[in-house]
Amino acid sequence: MTQLLNGKFLLASPYLPDSNFQRTVVFMVKHDVDGALGLVLTRPSDLRLQQLLESTMGSSGVREDLVYLGGPVEGPLCALHEDANLADLDCEGGLFVTSEQESIILLANRPNARVRFFAGYSGWGAGQLESEMKSGGWLTCDATADEVFGDFEPLWESLVKRVGRSIIGEAVPFASNVDSQMN
Repeated sequence: MTQLLNGKFLLASPYLPDSNFQRTVVFMVKHDVDGALGLVLTRPSDLRLQQLLESTMGSSGVREDLVYLGGPVEGPLCALHEDANLADLDCEGGLFVTSEQESIILLANRPNARVRFFAGYSGWGAGQLESEMKSGGWLTCDATADEVFGDFEPLWESLVKRVGRSIIGEAVPFASNVDSQMN
């Protein structure tokens, strides 16, 4: 394992063969030698949080958020948020995840909290994500809370451009030191 990706973005590259992840941005919740877990930020569902809370928890909230499809693996409703007191997992960078029913209901009743709700998640077994990255399936970059909670529609494209500029920035100093007489 080269580097841990906790709290970073994974960007699906055009070389990723899995159509479930085409043009997706995944926020990495957990990454270690045992595998990886992330939440897709760019796949909103048609389901409203209110509907899901009423049907699954017999409760409601004041928020009218869409529930995002966190990935192809079934899992409990979870929330990506900024309240350390309601954290099941610390994702780094002041971001946390919870799937506890009480915490979900509390967050659903905080109209000004920055939070996203997810059904399902993206998961990889030990070494699986690293293998996909080596074959060019994923790009990585740093994540900010503003990007995590911002508009999802332009996110993939803007992050791919950022990664591209970074790659060019790293290559240009090298390229400027090349002796043109060597070619």
